Parts: sequence; C-alpha cells; structure tokens
Amino acid sequence: SPETVQPSVGFFFTDSPPALTPLMLRLGRQNIDIPAGATNYLVEDQYRLPVDVQVFAVQPHAHFRAREIKGIATLPDGSTKWLIFIKDWDFSWQDVYRYREPLALPKGTTLSMQYSYDNSATNRRNPDRPPQHIRWGQNSVDEMGDLWIQVVTASPADRRVLETDFGPKVLAEDAIGYEKLLETDPGN
Repeated sequence: SPETVQPSVGFFFTDSPPALTPLMLRLGRQNIDIPAGATNYLVEDQYRLPVDVQVFAVQPHAHFRAREIKGIATLPDGSTKWLIFIKDWDFSWQDVYRYREPLALPKGTTLSMQYSYDNSATNRRNPDRPPQHIRWGQNSVDEMGDLWIQVVTASPADRRVLETDFGPKVLAEDAIGYEKLLETDPGN
C-alpha cells in the first residue's frame, strides 16, 4: 500500500578541517565467470602502495558462492600481515570491519586479495539448484569479489600520489565490468 515517507537528515558543521581524510582502495575482479559445478574458482588481485598508509578498516564484498575471503599485506621485507581472513564466508557478513588500532603499512607494501568460490550443489549457500553458470554482476544472484580497504596517508601530498596511482587501476577494472554486463545484456 502507498506509504508517506518523511525522512530527515542531520548535518554537523565545524570551523576546523578534518583531522584525517580516508581513501577507499578497492581490490577485486569484474571478469568473474564461474562454471556450474566449479568447487574452487579463484579471484585474485593486488596493488603495491606508492606511499606509507595506515589501514583503518576493510570491507569484503561477495555473494552466495564465495567460500573463503583472504586479504593480505606483504611488506617490502617479505613479511605478511592479515588484513582479513574468513574461512567460511556468509553473504550476511558483508560489513565494514574496523581495526582497534590502525595498521601501519610502509611504501612498497603489496595489498592482495584472494577469494575462492564454490558453485557446486554441495555449497549449501548456493541459491541455484542445480548450479548455473555465474558471471560478475551487480545483483545478488550474480557474483562479486571486492575487498575495500580504508586507508589514510601521512599528508595531503601523499594522498594525491595514491589517488593518481590507484585511479587508473580501478577505472580499468570498472571498464571490464561494464563490458561483462554488455556481454550478458547487449541491449542495455
């Protein structure tokens, strides 16, 4: 039935600039193409940091066929730190995971993600019975594989360096996603 909605919004203003200005980095692939019955389809991506950052939060994003979610930082000395590791992914867990303390990562650190997918009938969370060929898409019945990483740089100049370096990477991946959408729906 028709309902009247009366939303309200609250804005808070200040005379001082923000102390920190976070930037979201997105790792992931938009060329996901999972055959029906595949039990360990992998999606991987990585990015090397051109500046020092502090990581404040991560936000994994995947749908029903995702099984294992990994986010790793490999420091320039070869040591690794987990950003996130979920061994048995559940679609309901798409959320922002904030760290108690920011994770400092030096310039030259490689951020990487690896998601595995189970598009078989043994995956109890697979919505398709029998399993269907699944591709990347924006709907919940499609699949996605993104790891958003919230970072803060040491200075505005470093932020500009990071934005300039990361921008082309994310735009190229978005173009792949739009091409995939056109493959499945050429009239769109």
